[in-house]
Amino acid sequence: MGEGLCRKQKLWSRRGRTELESLPLGEWATRRRRELLAMLDRLDGSIAELDQAVAEQAARRPAAVRLMQQPGVGPLTGLALALAVGPIERFPNSHKLVSYFGLNPRERSSGGQQRWGAISQQGNSLVRFLLVAAAQTAVRQDPELRRD
Repeated sequence: MGEGLCRKQKLWSRRGRTELESLPLGEWATRRRRELLAMLDRLDGSIAELDQAVAEQAARRPAAVRLMQQPGVGPLTGLALALAVGPIERFPNSHKLVSYFGLNPRERSSGGQQRWGAISQQGNSLVRFLLVAAAQTAVRQDPELRRD
């Protein structure tokens, strides 16, 4: 960015990386760029291995496989949700499951008036984050969901 190259997400594409590597920099900045890109390459390899392991584990769990059939739910979200929920029979109804993850609205009632607020956020924050990300992805892919 200091050299006038601002590509946001496109910087990490093949073309963006080539452009970044060809950018003329000073001696120390060039060295730092080379070190950081080498670190990025190592991390990309590790992340790819972990993604593969998650996909394999998700494929072994029927609950995760069923969840992955929903729009926006991939192996990571499906596996995390299946592991966090465990046996679904332990939740007598959907309200208990929603409450378990902190997705239920807060209630402030007084004098016969019932007021609903934002979600309580009392449950597993990682699963809640993954569910919100899955919902946002599903909305982008499905025009009917977007309308709702």
